[in-house]
Amino acid sequence: MKSMTTKVLFISLLFSAKIFLAAEMEVPSLSIIPAICENKTLEEIKLLVESKANVDEEREQDGYSALMLATQKNRPDLVKFLLEQKAKVNATDQEGHSAFCFAINSEIKAALKESGAVDLHPVNNDPELYILSFSLITFSRRL
Repeated sequence: MKSMTTKVLFISLLFSAKIFLAAEMEVPSLSIIPAICENKTLEEIKLLVESKANVDEEREQDGYSALMLATQKNRPDLVKFLLEQKAKVNATDQEGHSAFCFAINSEIKAALKESGAVDLHPVNNDPELYILSFSLITFSRRL
């Protein structure tokens, strides 16, 4: 009988310790945006998505989506993965730019177009002109 009481007490202590540890543990963020900004590997980002991270999450300060950031960081592997996960290809940021607006890599442009991306800014056909126009727009907003 003493052995049974000891086992029950030990199990109760373990259960209490688990609850205490769970309360003290930092819950990892399931945000995909910081992972992309920190250049995490595709495998690390896949784990986040498998854990239900939102592929259509937007950054608060500018409205950039995960797909836009992957495009800006010139990560064809990540762009393709996000598109496979049904990321919104024509989502726009606070200034009306889509992921396609940031695409300079032909492989990324092709993947975006294949998924239905629309070129919202036809000046994209000339990257130098696009960079110049983007700079002018950004500069004019500061005036």
